[in-house]
Amino acid sequence: MVLVAIFFAVAPAWLNRRLQTNALERRANQTAERIEAIRGLDYEAIGNGDNPRQLQIRQALQARGIPRRFANLRIGFGVSLGLLALMGGALLWMHRLQRQAAESNTDLIRNYRRGWNLAIGVGVVNLVFLTPLIVYAMDQFGRLLVGRPSGWLEFAAASGGVMSLWRCGWILARRVPLESDERFVRKVTPEECPKLWAVVRECAAKLGTTPPDNLLIGIQPTFYVSEFLIRFGEHQVVQGRTLFLSSSMLRQLSAEEVIAVIGHELGHFIGADTQLTREFYPLRYKALQTADALENGKWWTRSSFQLVLIFLWNFGHVERRVSRARELRADLKSAELASKEIAARSLVRIHVLVDAFNRRISDAIRGEQTGMLHAPLSEYVSKRLGEEKQFWTDLLQARMAHPLDTHPTLYERLTALGSSFTRDQALEAASMPVVSAWDSWMGECDSVLEEAEKEFDEFFTGLRKQTQLDSADASTEEGRVTLEKHFPEVVFQTRWGHSIISGLAVLLLSLPLILVVALASIPAKEYAVAFLGLSVLGLGVFVALKSKRGVLRLHSGGLACSGWNRELSFQEVEQMNATESMGAVTLRAHLRKKQRPFSRFSLLPIPRRTVSISISRYRGEAPKILEQIYRYYLRRAE
Repeated sequence: MVLVAIFFAVAPAWLNRRLQTNALERRANQTAERIEAIRGLDYEAIGNGDNPRQLQIRQALQARGIPRRFANLRIGFGVSLGLLALMGGALLWMHRLQRQAAESNTDLIRNYRRGWNLAIGVGVVNLVFLTPLIVYAMDQFGRLLVGRPSGWLEFAAASGGVMSLWRCGWILARRVPLESDERFVRKVTPEECPKLWAVVRECAAKLGTTPPDNLLIGIQPTFYVSEFLIRFGEHQVVQGRTLFLSSSMLRQLSAEEVIAVIGHELGHFIGADTQLTREFYPLRYKALQTADALENGKWWTRSSFQLVLIFLWNFGHVERRVSRARELRADLKSAELASKEIAARSLVRIHVLVDAFNRRISDAIRGEQTGMLHAPLSEYVSKRLGEEKQFWTDLLQARMAHPLDTHPTLYERLTALGSSFTRDQALEAASMPVVSAWDSWMGECDSVLEEAEKEFDEFFTGLRKQTQLDSADASTEEGRVTLEKHFPEVVFQTRWGHSIISGLAVLLLSLPLILVVALASIPAKEYAVAFLGLSVLGLGVFVALKSKRGVLRLHSGGLACSGWNRELSFQEVEQMNATESMGAVTLRAHLRKKQRPFSRFSLLPIPRRTVSISISRYRGEAPKILEQIYRYYLRRAE
């Protein structure tokens, strides 16, 4: 829209006024009538017209290329208008596809694919034509503003456009693997857990579907089915119809409640859901991953990202509606396999127990609690959550988290099952002790998750240690010892290349002084120039050697630079950020209050609230140094 306005109104009118001004500047033989006539001339109309009275003016304009400039502006207007119309038409067509997609799953899959191809195609076409248009607009503005184009700006715009096209093309052509990663997971076979597999196969047979190809048991408190490739452990993968069961919830739910959950998950492999699982969700996963890559491509991919974002937003509510309907259908399969009462109770218990499990893990990280994975949660729910009125008020509006599906609220799911729970009923159901499904089915394979639980314990120990470090108080002996043990002092040495640059900078800055002495009329000028040159050379070598010995010292309390007059304590820092420009990474600390400059040789000793240091001048990769500094800072940040 900006380019349309430029090429249609701003640039032609501006060019016409500039031509009028040039004509009025010729004062010879100009009367008031001639001046008034010149002010009313339309040079575009004259240059393109066929009026014989204006033939001489038209020939002069053609000799200077004026009609061609107006024509080029109109071409730019036409291309910009065409792009704008293409964008508008694409949005309208996308909206129509979205409306048709709501009619059936087949229409959703077909129109989603069409909409995606349309968004990507229009985005690439827009990028191809937008770059030359922007370059030409900058060229014309340069001519109209200062009488000549800015080659550097045009080169930068053209380079940015080429970079954008290359970056977008690389992202769009890249294959997005349809896979997910899991931690603390174990694949179980029918030979290892025959009772569990027997239950799953029996549930599949009752629902009229084939059993899953793979059965995974993991620690995270969730259940799902997938046809994506799943990676876990050390280079282990499963592919095909996979059912994931949570060992954490198997230890908390009864056998009949887990059967209801299995019925829900297997319900996604039945009927229309299978088509969505196999065709629509991989396509949606591809769209989301591509959009994420375009968003992270900075300004090079911003134009294409906006179109993809509009596409995702346009189809968003249809996806959510289909996803919610999909979940409600699966809930009916759950009720068919167990009963509506058991299905409803399992939903309530899972919502409460998942929250309780996560809270207990968080509590254990901050304290010394153990046995988190195996201990029943019923007592924890009654004591910890029972008094939290807000938790039970918000419970019915809670949704289960899922990487792709949009789950309905608990209230919607219970209503679809013809059930309802009050606060007291939900609390009673969640805190009710039960004989767990794990105890019922996993007796002969109780140690199947032993390795995964060891891995989780190591991970948990690391989290607890980090939490203890975050809360360590350096003013106490115990806190000081803890910090010195886990945050030992680190020293980064200045790069030799930066030292050479520092010395050369001193020499270059001293050249004007040497030239002034060389051109001055003073006695023994040759000796003075030689002495001054040697002095400057010595100063440059001294600065280079001194810069080479520069260090950045970092410990748990703060950081110090050899060029500073004192150390910067992390307690003084309010916020930190890092920026990169032309390959140089600079760390900036925003202080809580104004301080005198830290540099020993500050030109303006005015109190300020920022401290900057170039990380790129030190040996070692700048990102690693920044990561180290941020880790130390976050340890002390409030």
